[in-house]
Amino acid sequence: MDTICGSATTLGSNNTYIPGPLMVVVTPDHARLLARDGYDKAAICKHIHTFAYHDVPVSRNRGLMPVRPKSFENRHPMPVTRSVEDVEVVVAGGHGGHSAIILPWALHSESIVEAVRLPDGNCAKCINDFKR
Repeated sequence: MDTICGSATTLGSNNTYIPGPLMVVVTPDHARLLARDGYDKAAICKHIHTFAYHDVPVSRNRGLMPVRPKSFENRHPMPVTRSVEDVEVVVAGGHGGHSAIILPWALHSESIVEAVRLPDGNCAKCINDFKR
């Protein structure tokens, strides 16, 4: 989880200046390891919201003007998310240790997460559902 939090705190991300949403894409292998260690999606989201942050002096005067909610004005350290709900976790990919963090690209980017539905209206659960 510390590595995931570190990946969510890159200084090149808009979340450095404007706390907001991010997506964690965990491989099935990593999902099994996290589950083994007691993490479910809610615990992952809480951990990231709690431990993914910047010391304010590190992000100051780096070329972008922070646009933060008023309630964040005097916070230190500065979290990269506004709340636990800003963290979206999905399991995707194949075998191996290549999980990812998807950070926003623009100011005030908000996540839109929708289930992928099959022609019959049911939610797809795996790629094989599309082959039927």
